[in-house]
Amino acid sequence: MHIPVLLHEVITALEPKPGNFFIDGTLGGGGHAREIIKKISPGGVFLGLDADKHAIENARRELESLGKELGSDVFVRHGSYTEIQDIKKEKNLGKADGLLLDLGLSSNQLEESGRGFTFMKNEPLDMRYDASDNRNNLTAEKIINGCAEEELADIFWKYGEERKSRQMAKAIVTARKKKRIETTADLLEIIGERRNQKTRIHPATKVFMALRIRVNSEFEHIESIMEQLPSIVKGKTAIISFHSLEDRLIKEGFKRIEKEGWGSIQTKKVIKPSYEEIRENPKSRSAKLRVIQILSSRF
Repeated sequence: MHIPVLLHEVITALEPKPGNFFIDGTLGGGGHAREIIKKISPGGVFLGLDADKHAIENARRELESLGKELGSDVFVRHGSYTEIQDIKKEKNLGKADGLLLDLGLSSNQLEESGRGFTFMKNEPLDMRYDASDNRNNLTAEKIINGCAEEELADIFWKYGEERKSRQMAKAIVTARKKKRIETTADLLEIIGERRNQKTRIHPATKVFMALRIRVNSEFEHIESIMEQLPSIVKGKTAIISFHSLEDRLIKEGFKRIEKEGWGSIQTKKVIKPSYEEIRENPKSRSAKLRVIQILSSRF
């Protein structure tokens, strides 16, 4: 079961009220969405998106039913959060009172996707959030087997901050000369033994994360949504990240929006999970929440 991270902190920060229009741009398991819909009801409008088609299929029926029961309009759409503007126009929706982005993978994506997001299962090295999108044919398998050694090392360092990036890349290039690397088990066999005894992090963790980020252009999407925020929201935006590089992009993006007069940062210090939450949900331990108030006009 997917447990939403920092749920209390998100609801407290966004302050959803009856009649509000809220957007969840990364619907995932729908944990945050359920609470938001309850708070904006009755009379609210909720738009939920996710690039993962399977996540949408799982959440749509439940959330639309909840909205109907509570007297709010709920729209669930398949799409990236970078497409919010276009989807809002289709529905004739104005600026939102609040926006949530949770950049982490849901438990369902990790455990049931069959697309190689986790090295705990033997699956094809796909890693696309939206495998049905013909615009993105890039997969982790293509990167692993097609990129030059130096390019692989750069990907592992730039997107995963993997200190042994060059060693990992060299091992992969050597191994693929003998046999194409097609599954998570194939990749794990190559890099899984290069464990750093000084850390509890599995040696494959950062490589898998780097591949996922590169395949889905996640950093570019964060930069894109930062440019769009003043056109999307007239209230607060909350973003949860799980990686220091993601958090840095969000922090810098919020600072730029504030400097340009379009917003006011609400979290001078990043919000992290409590000890109790981490104990109940260990996957939340690296979560970081930042919030900005977007202004309807520049100050």
